[in-house]
Amino acid sequence: FFQAALESAFVDEEAETTKILCILAQGPGSPFLPLGLPPSELAQRQAELLEDLTDLVSQVDRALNLHKKGGLPVMVGLLGHPEATLRGLAAQVLATCCQNHPAVQQAFLQEGLLPHLLRLLEDGDLGVRAKALLALGSLMRNFPAALRAFAREGGLLRHLQPAVPLDAPEAPAVSRLLPKAL
Repeated sequence: FFQAALESAFVDEEAETTKILCILAQGPGSPFLPLGLPPSELAQRQAELLEDLTDLVSQVDRALNLHKKGGLPVMVGLLGHPEATLRGLAAQVLATCCQNHPAVQQAFLQEGLLPHLLRLLEDGDLGVRAKALLALGSLMRNFPAALRAFAREGGLLRHLQPAVPLDAPEAPAVSRLLPKAL
């Protein structure tokens, strides 16, 4: 009894990460989701899974596992999702993975994450733009190769100024995020 109770209390985080990525990659056709789930409920379930994934990848080893398991294409796919909440949460997962993790930063930069994040700076949703800034900051922090790539793409003037117009009503809120993101 005691052994069974212990086993049920511990989650195999690697298996959980794999399961979440499978569900997110397959979307409505996933065998892990009930058939005929309405789109709003599906989006809610995906948002919950992305929040769980953010918690899982906050551990350094798990962030690298996400990359090794092919999680970047799944997250990049979600960066283009019609639901703003899912775009923002996908950017948050990527930010968490890259945060202070040079191996993940290198891999994600090499696999072309930067242009996807830069596109999110033009998103119509303020929350998505804020999460994109967070992810960009995590990708570039203490990583000169990413800083150089960002500069080649036009850098601060090209990308951040349009993302946060000074006359926009949300400018004060976003301007508080800039130092945190960068």
